[in-house]
Order: sequence, then C-alpha cells, then structure tokens
Amino acid sequence: MTKPLLELRDLGGDGLFTSWNSEPNWQKAHNILVPGLGQRAIKGYFPMMLDIAERLLAKWHNIPPEQFFNLTDDMTRLTFDTIGLCGFDYRFHSFASDKAHPFIEAMVNGLEDSMNRMHLLEVQKNYASRKSAAISKACSICLK
Repeated sequence: MTKPLLELRDLGGDGLFTSWNSEPNWQKAHNILVPGLGQRAIKGYFPMMLDIAERLLAKWHNIPPEQFFNLTDDMTRLTFDTIGLCGFDYRFHSFASDKAHPFIEAMVNGLEDSMNRMHLLEVQKNYASRKSAAISKACSICLK
C-alpha cells in the first residue's frame, strides 16, 4: 500500500482503498462495489449524473458575469454529489448553499491533512497535536 493510502487509514479505516488485499474488509468492500461498477449499472447512473451536472450549470448560470467562483470547490461538490447520488442514493444538495455539507467538509479536511502528514517525520506527527481534535472530528463524521 502506498504512503498516501496508509495515511488515509486514519480517516477511512480499512476500506477498499485503505486495506491490504489480505484483510477481510478489502474482500467485503470489493464484493459490494464490483456489481455497482458493471456496464449495466454505469448506464443506469447516467440520468443521475446528468441531473447533478445540470444543477451545477444552473448555479453557474445564476452567477453574475463580474463575480468570481471557486472552480475547485464546485468540482469537489460535483464529485461528492455524483458519488452520493449514484452510489448511495443520497443527495448532498451542494449547489443549494455556499456552505459545504458537513461530510464533504470533513472529508476534504481529512484528505488535506493526510496529504500534509505524508511529508512529516514520525516525530513531527507525534507532536502535531494542535490539529488532532479537528482530525478526530473529521474522522468521526466520515466514519458515520
């Protein structure tokens, strides 16, 4: 397993991408996800993906020409909304508000922290307690 994925284990536990192939949860996640990624299933996602894309376009259509927007944030929202709806039949309604859904915010914070932790020495990780409360909160939200 690569270093970034090892760091993500703190955030996501031993799931499909963050477990060793020999761990029981890897096989469980694999068995659950594979049927949902077949050709027939993917074709069924198209109407939902189109719906989310249209919501993003509607948001952009309503932005005044002189106003800037954060493309990275919108692509993150598009990604989570699409995965949420297609994979879990859950709507984050990300384009209805400027504030990110708590799960999305926690996931982004956790991913950013994992990427930052990758470059630290073990001794630095042990003393990086200032953010530990925020990371614990992000982990608890993501693991619900």
